[in-house]
Amino acid sequence: MNPLFSIVLPTYNRSHLLPRAIHSVLRQIFCDFELIVVDDYSIDNTRQVLLEFSDPRITVIQHLKNQGVSVARNTALEHARGEYICFLDDDDEFLPDFLQEIYHFLKKWHHPFVGLIWTGVAKIDRSMNELKNRENKGKGIRKQLFTINKQELSFLSHVLFSGVTIHRTCFERVGVFNPRLKLAEDTEIFVRMLAAGLDCAAIPKVLINIHIHEYKSLSRSTSCADKIANLEYFLNIHDKFINQHLSLWLHYYTSLAGDYYRSGEKQKARKLVKCILKKCWHYTKIWEIFLRFELS
Repeated sequence: MNPLFSIVLPTYNRSHLLPRAIHSVLRQIFCDFELIVVDDYSIDNTRQVLLEFSDPRITVIQHLKNQGVSVARNTALEHARGEYICFLDDDDEFLPDFLQEIYHFLKKWHHPFVGLIWTGVAKIDRSMNELKNRENKGKGIRKQLFTINKQELSFLSHVLFSGVTIHRTCFERVGVFNPRLKLAEDTEIFVRMLAAGLDCAAIPKVLINIHIHEYKSLSRSTSCADKIANLEYFLNIHDKFINQHLSLWLHYYTSLAGDYYRSGEKQKARKLVKCILKKCWHYTKIWEIFLRFELS
């Protein structure tokens, strides 16, 4: 019998963090799941770490070359047997009742189908929590609950992918992760699903810990040139949908203007700023970016 949940956990050179993520899955109160770990050709001792886990619910897949987080997740999706797919990053952790709360939510959901489910998160700053004394206990932890507004969709600019649960038929309808994208591949698939009219919801409870640290993200480059290329491509392929939602349009094009400035492409930045102000002259964030870079 297939499990209700398939948990997808891609990893790359995080052998020191990976056990925490795996243990958080194995400690789930709700036990009807499988865990699929995809090692995206790590060159540290990730393979040895994975050999220490013998739970039959764990499937480990090794890539023969590094292919990036989109391909790693797609590999896991090919092997997933669950009705719902849950995503966990290798540096984060589920709380013990993560799956149980989602299961209860689905049981109570009055609509016939919900495609995407987000939960609240606790963002934990490792540098703050390394302080051991009691007076600092709890500092560096910021809880965040998400509110879903299906009309203006501004929540898409700040929801996180680690901890999201997606019904498997959503991927059958809109396809899998775009391997061309090295950044924002998660937001891009959210946009595809919402543009297709798939329903979404949020559970107003913290069910996952997101750890903030200095290590690089999974298989991603963070160069400004890569960010610009990814964002330009993202906006190009979703131009029609983004233009229908002003808050999203402002968020992404303002981000692009800032990246243009940071990369030294002032002419492109000024042209985009002019376009943004023409559409929404009172948007304070673009004024802040314009003044900061033009006066510096």
